Amino acid sequence: MVVPSSAVSSLLGTGGMHAQDMTRLTGCRISVSKRNPNMMERVVVLSAEGIDSLVMGACLVAERLQANPHLREHMHFRYETELPRGSWDTHESPLPRDRPLSLGQEDELSKRSLVEHLLRASPREVLLRHRLLGDLRKVLKMKSREQLLLALCDARAMMGCPIEL
Repeated sequence: MVVPSSAVSSLLGTGGMHAQDMTRLTGCRISVSKRNPNMMERVVVLSAEGIDSLVMGACLVAERLQANPHLREHMHFRYETELPRGSWDTHESPLPRDRPLSLGQEDELSKRSLVEHLLRASPREVLLRHRLLGDLRKVLKMKSREQLLLALCDARAMMGCPIEL
């Protein structure tokens, strides 16, 4: 979701209190992109284990946004500025960081399966470092199997479950 920067504090709350409440109530985690001086909006990323939790989280965010009486005056959706790829990065993985990567047969997986697994379960930082974001076809064309396995090792090490190839 793209939300006005002025509305982010109502979503997160003091010290992240509202975000923690949302996670406790719905099972949905909220991450917000860093402030960009050229934009009046920030990206809110919701992640959850199940679709029901995700829908409940999205509804809760929408309710909080709609309760903001100044929402309309802070909405800007047309810009001449182009931002570099990754500038909306929230630095959060879609899955909780303490969740280990569930993979055992790396050698038997195709390149596509490795990339898909990395995209689903790796910390965002690893995806950016190894340039795995973007069009899947380009990633498959540009990255060798060895490069993907190195990214997998990096992701596992970052999540506390290192492996050796």
